[in-house]
This record gives sequence, structure tokens and C-alpha cells, in this order.
Amino acid sequence: LLAVIFVGLPSLLPMPPGGAGGFPGAAGAQTSNVTPEETYMVSLSELSVGLNATGSLEANDQLTLNFETSAPVVEVLVSAGQTVRAGDVLARLETIDAEANLRTAEIALTEAQADLEELVAPPRDIDVRVAEATVNTAQAGINAAYSDRPTGNEVEIERIESELARNQLWQTQLNRDITLQNPPEFRGNDAYAQEVELEANARAGERDVEIADVNYADIQDDGPNGSALGSANAQLASAQAELNRLIDGPSDEELRRAEIDIESALLDIDSAQADLQDATLVAPLDGVIANEDLEIGAYPPADGALTLIDSSAFTIDLLIDENDIANVQLGQVVDLNVDALPDADITGTITKIEAAPTAVGQLVTYAVEVTLNPTDAHLRVGMSATATVVTEALTGVITVPNRFIRIDDVTQQTLVTVQTSEGTYQDQPVTLGVRNSTESQIVSGLQAGQTIALLPRTEEAAGGGLFPPAPGGGAQGGF
Repeated sequence: LLAVIFVGLPSLLPMPPGGAGGFPGAAGAQTSNVTPEETYMVSLSELSVGLNATGSLEANDQLTLNFETSAPVVEVLVSAGQTVRAGDVLARLETIDAEANLRTAEIALTEAQADLEELVAPPRDIDVRVAEATVNTAQAGINAAYSDRPTGNEVEIERIESELARNQLWQTQLNRDITLQNPPEFRGNDAYAQEVELEANARAGERDVEIADVNYADIQDDGPNGSALGSANAQLASAQAELNRLIDGPSDEELRRAEIDIESALLDIDSAQADLQDATLVAPLDGVIANEDLEIGAYPPADGALTLIDSSAFTIDLLIDENDIANVQLGQVVDLNVDALPDADITGTITKIEAAPTAVGQLVTYAVEVTLNPTDAHLRVGMSATATVVTEALTGVITVPNRFIRIDDVTQQTLVTVQTSEGTYQDQPVTLGVRNSTESQIVSGLQAGQTIALLPRTEEAAGGGLFPPAPGGGAQGGF
């Protein structure tokens, strides 16, 4: 794509000798009784000059849309080429698991809220009485544990049994010693068996003493049953805590724990709802579906389910010649002629100028991005367009169509034919300013309200004389 500025007036056709428009006479000569081919009322108007370049329309944004969750596709509501609006549902996934998770989270929230309500509710009289009875029962259990201990008589009996066992041991040991003083040959044929029996009796007596001493020591130290007392104390502590809770209300820790349960349930609901929402693919903006790659019953592809083109705004990239880039600035107005929509009034603004050039052989250009202004025209991506970068815009100036301007071949004066009266016309020298491919600025020589004419050429007129239009460019940066 190449933009070109044509500087200066192009080569002009010569005027026939003797006058302009094929009529004899120099500048200022009058012509009468001629019917003009066309007339034009001179007025103040606007004139834009600039440079041209071509390109293709591109979407301002192109989005690849994906599902945020994974499940089989159950519904596809769009197809490639379809126009959609922001918020339109494009496709849906299966939501059985997500709906079950949401229901579970809602039940958990209901339970957590009920627990908190129960926690902060004032106690009922029946609940207080039950708690008090539980405390009394636990206290009775402690009392029973303390009452389960030996009496003084039981302790004395164990002491006496210990003494008796010891006396019995001494008697057994004495009998053994007396018997074994005699040599075996004086104790008869069963001397050995007698010795074994006496030793066994002595050892048995020692064991009896040990048992009696242990029983006596145990009964002296015996207090309440430890297991029973521990259980009774635990029951009392629990019963008292429950009674205190009913009377005093829940603690800050209990309240905070109940609130955390509710917050956790709410988070689970939010997560489940997000999963449900993620199962529905919605258009984030107005646009056109460029690609659709979904199959009912299959999982959506990981690299994108749909491609959406933003049709609300278009851009066009232009390549501007290095000789012209100095005349291009950010914010400049651009007029566009779209080939497929020749009657559409489309404008844009330069929004980006690349700092680095692109060289192809000897041709050096700079990429310029133009963002189109909102329009009702039915634009499509890829449409070819010719862009005119407006480098200068004049307002309140006299302009005339280029076809009414001629050059005198002899004097090189620039002329227009002015109607001086009905049916009478006169060539008028003018001074030109800037021009584009269709119009030129008249700096001097004409006034608003005058009528200029395009007279028919005569057969005997030799040569040219018409002021040719600028072929794609124009004087002083015109086009």
C-alpha cells in the first residue's frame, strides 16, 4: 500500500489561440449568445487536502472464548458468521454436578444458620432445669466415689491378718530348724522328703506374709475409686458448663465459630454458582462469530470454543511512504472510501504511527493505524478501502470544481468563465490555493455569489485548454 502526495500543478493542456474554452478572445473578452454546458454558483465552503493509501478493514478486537469449567456440551446456540449482542448465550455445558454441589452448599448454609440461631436464642426454663438436674447428678456421683472407702474395722482386720501371717511364718521356720538339726540318718528313711516339705512350708509362709502386708498397705492408702472419681468430675464439669452456657449465653469463641461455619457455607455457594455460570458461554460484547468448534456430547476444545470478532469498531492499517510520513500525525482525520460501500460516509482517526519503517527493496514505508468512527454502514472484516489522510482542512473559503478551471496557453493565466449577464460570459483570471482531486481553492479573482460556466468547445478550436483534475494527488499536498 503506498500513499502519494502530488506537489505542484500537473501538466496542463494548452489553450487554443485567441481565447479560452474554444472561443476567440483574450482573458477578459466576452462571449454572448452561448448556452453553457454547466453553471456553478460560487460560494464559501470547506476544502480538505491530503494523501491517499489503501488497505483492508480489520476488527478492533478478536476474542477467543473458552469455558472456565469442563463438562460435555449440551447446547450450541450460534454458528460461524452469526451476529450476536453482548450478553447473548452462545453455548451451554452439562450442569448436573454443579447443581448438586450448589444444593449441598445451600443445605450446609441452612444448617449453619440454624445452629447460630439456636446458639443465641434465650434458654427455655425446661432446658435450665434439665441442666441443673444434670449438675446435681454429677455431684452425687462424686460423693458416691468419695464414700466408697474402707472403714476403721476393715483396716484393723488387715493389720491383724498381717501379724498372724508373720507369726505363722516364724512357727514354720522354727519347726523346720529344729527338725533339720538332727542328721538325716537319725530322721528315718523319709528324711529327704521331710526336708523338702519343711522348706516348701516355709516358702509358702513367706508368700502369705507378703500378701498380708500388701493388703494391709493397700487398705491404709485406699481412698475413693480413681476411675469413678475422674468420670464423676468430668460429668460435673460438662454439666456445669452447659448450665453456665444456658444462663450466660454463648462465648465469643462459640459465636465466631458459628459465624465461620456460615461464611464457609456462603463461600461454597458462591463457588457452586460460579461453576454453574461457567457452564454457560456468554458473548462479552457485540460482534460476529468467526469460528465455532463445539460438538454436542463432547468436551469443548482446550484451545478455544468460539472466536468472536468485535464488530463495533474497525481499524485499517496503511503503509505511508517515507516522503509523506512527516505530514501524518496522531489524531488526524481520515476519510475512507470502502469499495463495497461507495456511497457510505466513513471517517476515522489516526491512532498509531509505527516508529520503525518497513523496507521492501527500495521502497520504505511506515505503518499507520486508523481507527474508524462509529457508523451505520454495514462494514465487514476484510473489505478493501481507500483512505485519504486529511493533512489540511480549510473552512470558509471559495472553492470551484476543477472542471471549470482552464489555463491560457499563451499567458499561462488561470481562468474561469464568469457569467456577467444573462447569456453573456467573460474569462476571469483567478489565483489558486490548494486543491484536491475534485475542487480547488480560489484565493482571488472570484467572489461568493458569482456564477461561473462551462462553455461548449468549438470544432475549430485547436489544442486543449481545460484544467485537468489531479490524478490521485494535488497541489500543496492535495489529492
